[in-house]
Amino acid sequence: MATMLILTPEEADQVRGLTSKGNALAPTPLLDGMFALPLQCAEDPGHSKFRRFLRVLPKQEVAPEDFLASKRGDPLQGKPATATQAERDLLEACSYKSDWQEGVAVQVDAEMAAVDAEVLAKGGK
Repeated sequence: MATMLILTPEEADQVRGLTSKGNALAPTPLLDGMFALPLQCAEDPGHSKFRRFLRVLPKQEVAPEDFLASKRGDPLQGKPATATQAERDLLEACSYKSDWQEGVAVQVDAEMAAVDAEVLAKGGK
């Protein structure tokens, strides 16, 4: 388990992007519809633009199985993938892209995120 900063989908949209040359924030979706960033992001000089914002976010212990990405499965360990197409799309939309522009927030399609959060809240069905 790791202590993570917890963000709502809207908060994640505010900070997702290239914060400075060589530094990006890419909040990771959790199974409960929230997003997480490593605690260290709040003190990283590369993210100083968001330091005050990040420092006041709630903190929570998060286990690997709490991340939406855990539904991708692991064939090497015999764990089948259980993520829906919508969940895979959300994971892809939230992942860092090399074409992100410095200082420009990257918004995940709000409609997609809302539907996915509702699906996740119902246990992924």
